[in-house]
Amino acid sequence: MSETDPKFDPAGLEEITGFSPEFMREARRRFFGGFFGRQQSNGRWAYNIRDVVGLVVGRRLHERGFRQELAFTVGVASAPYVIGHLIDPTDVCKNNCVIAFLDVTDPEKYAWPIVSVNDLPDVFANNDRESCLFPIRPLAEALPPEIKILVIDEVRD
Repeated sequence: MSETDPKFDPAGLEEITGFSPEFMREARRRFFGGFFGRQQSNGRWAYNIRDVVGLVVGRRLHERGFRQELAFTVGVASAPYVIGHLIDPTDVCKNNCVIAFLDVTDPEKYAWPIVSVNDLPDVFANNDRESCLFPIRPLAEALPPEIKILVIDEVRD
């Protein structure tokens, strides 16, 4: 199964992540926009493995003091790389960090896109404005064991 195939309905997402359907509905309206989940032709929402990882990473960052918008933006941007690290932690060619840049028009916000980088020269090349650097390995290692197992089982199938 692909990490982008819809797999979970809202109740399944709640069971795995703790995010209730009500929270997701309000979050989409207020700050997630189109980042998490896909509305199906029947009007119901479905979520994939990337959504699960992005939500859990975002919650972990928010719990550690990052603003909600930044935390979940980094969650969604880093999810493919976190999944890649979980599948093959020895592959040093995968992106090692994501960088969130301050939005020059509003210092309380971070701009999209968040850039992924592989090495120190990439960091310096992309660091011409104030930014936060988020290494992938600690984001992956901070996931709860049940999420790691879910990712490995689903993506390797």
